[in-house]
Amino acid sequence: MSRLGAAGGCLSLAILLACGSDLPTRPTFAYVLGAGPGLSAYKVDAATGAWSLVGTILGDIGPVALDPHGRYLFAALGDPKVCSEGGSSCGMVTKVITYRIDPSTGALSEASVKDGFFANGAAIGVYASGRFLFVTDVDDGGTDVEEVDSTGALNSTRYGLGLVKASAVDPTGRFLYYGYPDYLPFLNHRPSDVDPPLQGWQADLTTGKLTDIGKLGAGTHVAIDPSGQHLYSSMPVAGQVGEFAIDSGTGSLSAMGGAPSLATPGSLAVHPSGQLLYLANAYDIVAYRLDTVTGAPSLIRVVASGVTDTRSGLRYNEPDSSAGELALDPAGRFLYVLRSADVLGYSVNATTGALTPISQAEGFSPGTVAAQGGQWIRLVSPGQ
Repeated sequence: MSRLGAAGGCLSLAILLACGSDLPTRPTFAYVLGAGPGLSAYKVDAATGAWSLVGTILGDIGPVALDPHGRYLFAALGDPKVCSEGGSSCGMVTKVITYRIDPSTGALSEASVKDGFFANGAAIGVYASGRFLFVTDVDDGGTDVEEVDSTGALNSTRYGLGLVKASAVDPTGRFLYYGYPDYLPFLNHRPSDVDPPLQGWQADLTTGKLTDIGKLGAGTHVAIDPSGQHLYSSMPVAGQVGEFAIDSGTGSLSAMGGAPSLATPGSLAVHPSGQLLYLANAYDIVAYRLDTVTGAPSLIRVVASGVTDTRSGLRYNEPDSSAGELALDPAGRFLYVLRSADVLGYSVNATTGALTPISQAEGFSPGTVAAQGGQWIRLVSPGQ
């Protein structure tokens, strides 16, 4: 049995929030799937936002999904094989490992393994309730829904579905939305170019069944506000952050407007207060004020210049592989940007939206909380 053990005190291409409005009453942890083989865990200092390494599991791991309640982390693994086209190396997912999260240290220990998956280019995700996990074979376009029992083990397959991915889930857990970050017509604009539609699904919270609700809205990266009433998307062709109203009954989206992105837009993160939105564009982090009634975004300003490498990250086919992905800590006091070679951290002024680099320098730049970048980042406070 492998274990990601403690190696210190306090230390992550979509973001998970679960905490109070002030200092967290429980520890907060960050998990990063690295650019090289390995999955690292960090403990977050609640006062400063600094990270300290808990440990690393080595291996060809990925994709990864985190239980919203911070109990388990699920990792898909498999045997490498040679693709039939081009001779490049591919990974065929053949098993999913459940790691138990220690609520005090954030360390990961293997809880169970389920074999029998045969998914090429897999995507996995956990429902908001934590009761179900989906595993998608991207190449074949098929998805299995697995029930997660009280030990974290995956039991019977509930449904066989079409292609399912999720980059944002509404607070009720009923609606899942996916953007297409690999859709990049900005490289060669034509008058007919339009931003791609989002894909939506509705989840049955009792049975785990997912129902396709069609192609909705438009964009590449998405985020949902805490009220669950507004979805925001990056629209590279339109050059803006789009706002869409979410129908609470059907999950359908209605266009409401938008605000300029200033450069090619990427990852989005909504502050837990519901009053601020952050965007990682091709160069900078941009802050927006969200109207407390309508949810409409209005540009504040660039709050961190030249710190993203979203353009290189957008070469990937998954939103979770996007360098330049933003992640807010559960209390909304700190913002992190995942880059290809490191992770930067900032303290957040919740009134003005201003960012200040965290007093940590694990790499060469002030505010570097981890001298390793990666493909995927999540933050969670177990039990909240």
